[in-house]
Amino acid sequence: MSLSLSITDNADGTGATATIAGADSATTATVYVSLVNQGNNPLAWVSAGSRSGNGTVSLPVLPSYYFAYCAGTVSAAAALTPPIIFLASYASESVQQQVEMAILAKIQTLTLTGLATPPGNLPSSRIMRFDTPMTDDLIPLVGTLPAIIVAPAGEAAETVKPVVNARDDIGWPVNVIILANFAPRQQGYADSIKRWREQIFRAVRFQRLPTVAEVYTVIPEPKAILTWKPPLYDYVFSALTFRAMGRDYRGV
Repeated sequence: MSLSLSITDNADGTGATATIAGADSATTATVYVSLVNQGNNPLAWVSAGSRSGNGTVSLPVLPSYYFAYCAGTVSAAAALTPPIIFLASYASESVQQQVEMAILAKIQTLTLTGLATPPGNLPSSRIMRFDTPMTDDLIPLVGTLPAIIVAPAGEAAETVKPVVNARDDIGWPVNVIILANFAPRQQGYADSIKRWREQIFRAVRFQRLPTVAEVYTVIPEPKAILTWKPPLYDYVFSALTFRAMGRDYRGV
């Protein structure tokens, strides 16, 4: 039997779990890891976890891509496994969905004042995320207006730019839409909408998303400050597109 190593992402920010098989019982097997991204520097191998014999071992590494191998003993002789690549991530969802959730969470922390009715601030319950692009037929699902919707950008796709041998810069687009009734008695909301837009713009642009390991900045792509939808012009919209830029590995 030969020594073998498999690794499963915990997908919760705590690292990964390695499974070792083929080692002699009562001997120490150690998993060594190195960040895949070392630039022009050589790989820096460090011990991430060890155990006696076969079984699982926790690898408490920070979210990123890693090379890994196991050193152990098989039939009383030293043995090594071939290196493998594994991902330790914050979540099991797609990066696109993680970006949407991170931007939603950021906006929900803002104090958005200007409601004419109590509580005066826009409640976080009116800041929501849709799984699909925002379209007119989804407006009834929003509920009480004004509201803010975070959704995938239906009119935009990811951008891809090769930057190094093994990684590409990917831009994941997300729409943020402020939606309000357009009626004479509510025209005072126009200034509130513009102020909320500026607050969101400041909070998100050129920032990292702490819960999305792949993303290193968010680039704003502003849309119309205020626009009305025909034919009835019942609603007023203010839209921003944010493109979360991340360096993603190719071929893994």
